[in-house]
Amino acid sequence: MLMNSQFRRVLFSSALLAGFLIPNLLLQANSDNSSVYRYQNATGESYYAVGLNVSDKTSQVQVDKTFIIFDTSASQVGAHRDEALSILTNVLKQLPVNHLVKIAVLDIELTEFQKSFSNVQSDSVKKALNKIQNRVPLGTTNLFKGLKQTASILKNESNVSILYIGDGMSIGHIFRKEDVSSLAKQFRNKKLTVHSYVVGPKIDLELPGIIAQQTGGTVDHSSTNDLSTAKHIARSIS
Repeated sequence: MLMNSQFRRVLFSSALLAGFLIPNLLLQANSDNSSVYRYQNATGESYYAVGLNVSDKTSQVQVDKTFIIFDTSASQVGAHRDEALSILTNVLKQLPVNHLVKIAVLDIELTEFQKSFSNVQSDSVKKALNKIQNRVPLGTTNLFKGLKQTASILKNESNVSILYIGDGMSIGHIFRKEDVSSLAKQFRNKKLTVHSYVVGPKIDLELPGIIAQQTGGTVDHSSTNDLSTAKHIARSIS
C-alpha cells in the first residue's frame, strides 16, 4: 500500500467529517505541493481544507494481504450488484500475483468464505467468488458490526488492507463517536487500513469515510469506469 494516498480522497474524507458532500473549490495552489480548498454548504457556511501531495520519494510500506468484505444485503441487487461484482473481480485481477486475500460477505453479520488467506489466483479465492455469485441478497447491512468482527478476525495480523464493497449502511445500529474512535484505534494499532467502494440504491458515506480517514484508507463510489477504478483500488491496497 502506498502511503501517499491520492489527494482527492484525503479531501473527500475530510469533507465527510465536516458533515457535507459538495463540489470543492480550489482557492490556491502552491509550489510546495500544497493546495487550499473551500467547501460551502447550503446555508452558506464555509469550511476549508489543506491538501498536501507527498513526494514520490517517501518511503513505502508494502502490503501483501487484503481482507475483503463484500456486501450481500437485500439492497445489493440488479445493476448495483453487477457493479459491485465487477469491481471485486477487476480488483482481484489487478493485484500482484503473490498477493494474499481472504473474502467474507456481510449483511447483518460477517460470514467468512475462506478459512485463511490464499493467493489471489488460488482455487480458494475462485470458490469464494462462486459462492458470492450464487448467494441470494438478503437482510440489511450492518457495517459497524462487520468491521468490529473484522477487527476480531484480524487480531493476530498486522499490515493488512481491508476492502469493503457495499452501501456503507449500519441499519438498526446507532454507533457512538467513542465506539468509532475505539474501533479505528484497534485498526491503527495493528496497521490495518480500511478502504471502501460504496455502491447501492441508497448509500451512507459517513462510517466508510471516517474509518478511512482515521486508518489511512480511501473511499471510492459509483464509477462509470469499473476497470480504471479497480486499478486505483488495487494500487491503494497493495
